[in-house]
Amino acid sequence: MVSILLSGLGLSILHAVIPNHWIPLVTISKKENWDLRKTLRITFFAGGAHVLSTIAIGLFISLLSFHLSDNFSSYMSWISSLLLIGLGIFFIYRHYHHHHFNIGTDYSGLSQAKKIQVIVLAMFFSPCLEIEALYLLAGQDGWISVALLSILYTTVTLTGMLAWVYLVYKGLEKLNQNWHKLEHYSGIISGIILIATGLVVLFL
Repeated sequence: MVSILLSGLGLSILHAVIPNHWIPLVTISKKENWDLRKTLRITFFAGGAHVLSTIAIGLFISLLSFHLSDNFSSYMSWISSLLLIGLGIFFIYRHYHHHHFNIGTDYSGLSQAKKIQVIVLAMFFSPCLEIEALYLLAGQDGWISVALLSILYTTVTLTGMLAWVYLVYKGLEKLNQNWHKLEHYSGIISGIILIATGLVVLFL
């Protein structure tokens, strides 16, 4: 459970701070002249949609993992470890193609309500795929691990998004410059976390 939660914390922090989770929200906010309170409220709903789809997929993976562990209990430890390692390698391989969340739509012809709906739907249909791999392990460990992983991911993601939207809205755009480097390498970092978790589970 400890390795799952530590990995979940690392991935949650990473995906909460990379700019493509919150820069589009600030950009649209400035363009539409939303005040800070409205911007944070929309960020919360958009982030909530993002979290909801991620957890929904994670619960399905956990359920599948739980049933598989009943039938293949003696093999699931190393199977899940190898899957984590394989997924980590895959994320490293494709990191330069990773566009987790990007809003490039022309909103000029849309009403305020429609604009907000588009933002929320865009976030809903871009779940964090990297953290889904951890639900494979959490499902084998039990539903307490699944619940703790979900709570951790929700708390860190929403807090991070709200914090960065607040800071950038307040005019601290310079903080954003160095985070774009982190965004570029997010696939590599995620892959390393998954590989490390797989190795820990496999050998410890």
